[in-house]
Amino acid sequence: MRSKKCKLNTDTGFSLIELLVALAVFSIAVLALLESQGSSARAVSAVKTQTLANFVADNRVALFSGSIALPAPGQTNGQSEQMGAVFSWQESRQVIEGTPLMRMTVSVFDQENIERASLTAFRRID
Repeated sequence: MRSKKCKLNTDTGFSLIELLVALAVFSIAVLALLESQGSSARAVSAVKTQTLANFVADNRVALFSGSIALPAPGQTNGQSEQMGAVFSWQESRQVIEGTPLMRMTVSVFDQENIERASLTAFRRID
């Protein structure tokens, strides 16, 4: 009896289609990572702007609370710079009737005129 010899496939490696599929999967993963990176960078920029705007509002409240002379009721506008970023602010001061208090609300806007921070503070008027 004759025995049949089994022929083994000695081709090793990947076919062209397998390589293209692997490359497509890798490309999709890389694109997702790049989008995530861009999203993170935008979020960091927004948080930085928000933090700087809060610093401007805090500074305006400190000036209101710490000044010796009582500020006059009404509105005041101005600009402040924090770490190279310019912000516009608007203060509104009013005496609260029936109390010895003045309330000041300060709103801070970025260069696109979007409100980034708002604080309210109170001060005794006597």
